[in-house]
Amino acid sequence: MKIICALLFILFAGCQQKPTQVMEESVNVFAENTVLVDTRGSFEFASYHITGTVSLISDDFLILKNPLTRKRIFDPDLTQTIERLAHKGISPRKRVILLSNQAQSDENKKWQWLFKNIEIEDVTLMSIDQFKKMYPNRQFGEPDRVSVWSLQTSDELQIEFIFKKAPDCFVKWSEKKCKQTF
Repeated sequence: MKIICALLFILFAGCQQKPTQVMEESVNVFAENTVLVDTRGSFEFASYHITGTVSLISDDFLILKNPLTRKRIFDPDLTQTIERLAHKGISPRKRVILLSNQAQSDENKKWQWLFKNIEIEDVTLMSIDQFKKMYPNRQFGEPDRVSVWSLQTSDELQIEFIFKKAPDCFVKWSEKKCKQTF
């Protein structure tokens, strides 16, 4: 009887499977040098966004100059703008993918214009639907903060291209005045 009990014990103990280990990995199909930027409004971003995207809204980078007329201007402190972008992981050494409801939305074009003028050259415009078709069911990593960079262009060029054209190219988009800068 002892032998039968011992054999049954060995049989049950020997047939027992090891517990399954669940491993969860963050899958980031992009290299660390890519930042996904959602340029839609804050309500749309809060309602749905692709995990790993950062939100950029052009109105957050404008200053209310006249409360009565609600006139807004581009923030003249370009260093602060660069610091805010670096805080979100955006820099000239990174590839930026701008996402919106339509690839050629005015908001995407505004950011593309600004990025080109602050020396971020690798910028791609994409619709969210187009992006989801290209990368279905994927998780993307949150970008890390990056160092603040200094612009290589002279102060005169910064004033000419950014501050004089910003009312037409960033505050409000004008296809005629801004398209030629790309």
